[in-house]
Amino acid sequence: MSLMSELEDLGELMATNITTKGVSASASDGLTTLAGKILQISGDTPTPTPTVLFEDDCSTDRSSEYTKIDNNCTFTYDSNGYYVLTKTSSSGTSGVKINSTQFPKNVKITVDIQMKSSGNLQPKLVFIDETQTYGYVPRLTYTNGKWSILNGSFTSEGTSITGDVTVSQSLNTWYTLEFVKNNDDLTYKIYDKDTGTLVETLTGTGSLTFSENANTVGMAVSYDNGKYYWFKNLKVESLDTPYSPCSEYQTQINNAITYINGSGS
Repeated sequence: MSLMSELEDLGELMATNITTKGVSASASDGLTTLAGKILQISGDTPTPTPTVLFEDDCSTDRSSEYTKIDNNCTFTYDSNGYYVLTKTSSSGTSGVKINSTQFPKNVKITVDIQMKSSGNLQPKLVFIDETQTYGYVPRLTYTNGKWSILNGSFTSEGTSITGDVTVSQSLNTWYTLEFVKNNDDLTYKIYDKDTGTLVETLTGTGSLTFSENANTVGMAVSYDNGKYYWFKNLKVESLDTPYSPCSEYQTQINNAITYINGSGS
């Protein structure tokens, strides 16, 4: 029997079993779609276990693990347990990047920030490519109380995926930013760190070029000269851990993976 015939038979078997569970399925759906439908009916919500790629709790000075993107900022560690990122030019964006983190397809990033300057201060979480031409990156931006996820380049604001959302907040208050990228689904949450209160949630979808080009994460600041903020507890987690499907269909999925990888006969 040819490999194609084996795959067709496997698809038909999977589709039949899925249909008996009350979910519409056809062999023509393809093995990837059928595997997803198996997870849908398994009764278990497939939740990947995060793998920590980078974590800096700022209990000690680890500034050597970051590199400045350009010379238009200062980056220092404070012994009270945070970093200070200050803009030193009158326009544009500057910041630092993590030296070692490779950017996964699906990712969760958390960081605590405290804004120290009023006016046009924009703390940003950025994704940076290895050539530092920056490609397209989403930005988590604050200015005049407005937050958004932007799909632009490091030197250009680009377009807003979410639109600006006005958030009531204060200087000298710690906020936790949580960003999750699950394929093309983006979720960005802002919490009051002291109370744990959720302040705002933004969501967006779309095919983003940065997912192909970016290979590390950075913290940036815009715009005005002398504006600064503190950050700590930067954590990057990969969500690319494989799911664990229900045991009833584990063999079918394993066989599909074997054939797809070219090791079937």
